[in-house]
Amino acid sequence: MHPFKLPQLEVGYDVCEPLISKEAMKLHHQKHHKSYIDKLNELAHKDDFLRELDIEKLISKETLDKVDEKTAEKIRNFGGGHFNHTMFFNLLIKKKSNPGKMMLSLIKKDFGNIEDFIENFKEESNNHFGSGWCWAIIGKTGLEIKTTKNQDNPVNFEKCKPIFGIDLWEHTYYLDHQNRKKEYIDGIFDYINWKEVENYILEAENV
Repeated sequence: MHPFKLPQLEVGYDVCEPLISKEAMKLHHQKHHKSYIDKLNELAHKDDFLRELDIEKLISKETLDKVDEKTAEKIRNFGGGHFNHTMFFNLLIKKKSNPGKMMLSLIKKDFGNIEDFIENFKEESNNHFGSGWCWAIIGKTGLEIKTTKNQDNPVNFEKCKPIFGIDLWEHTYYLDHQNRKKEYIDGIFDYINWKEVENYILEAENV
């Protein structure tokens, strides 16, 4: 029995149309995300310790510090690929929404206003070189924006809680936007489920 399964995309593959086509989203979910899960299950099948952990615990710094370097790299690649994509897909919604009270409170404290936060987030995303992700996390100093390479996640390196993440891999946008990554980054904020971000913030309070 495989411990990790591909979650259904409840919002449908057309959730981000016209920004991201139904075909591109289906490929992203059924091929890219699924491939990470398949490889993660191969890894977990060989190790009772890894098989017993939930995905967020599996990719945490605490766990990575306990395994050898080769295994840690596979966990970051395949476990991160699963965790990161699950969060990304969970944060998408067809109808444009607005940030909730908890998110606005965090933003006010550390960024001033929502416009400055989004501008900072877009700038970090556009400046990131190569494949990776851009994150909003609740860390030691409060709300922070960080980028990671490949399928790395901030929890690989520090105790924190990701509450929002944007996929910067070319497979996310290239089919629809070619090399115009900025078009995708600018547009994706129209499809963010800010209510779901509030749920991630609530989870962070219990960490």
